[in-house]
Amino acid sequence: MNDVNELLAEAIKETKKLEKGEVFLVKDLFKGYLWNRIPRSDRILLGTLFLNQIKRMDGKEVNNRKNIF
Repeated sequence: MNDVNELLAEAIKETKKLEKGEVFLVKDLFKGYLWNRIPRSDRILLGTLFLNQIKRMDGKEVNNRKNIF
């Protein structure tokens, strides 16, 4: 299974495909079978890291989306 940092990078990359203002869950950024293969503890960690990364980026690299969550 991928390292959590690799999954984080992949999730952030996928946000570029979203429309501005689109509401989503982190799991929506992965295909269902891929998400299900990630251990639960890593999914929880990934969600926390994703939220912290987006807050640090202040939305700048995510096309200035404000309603991410």
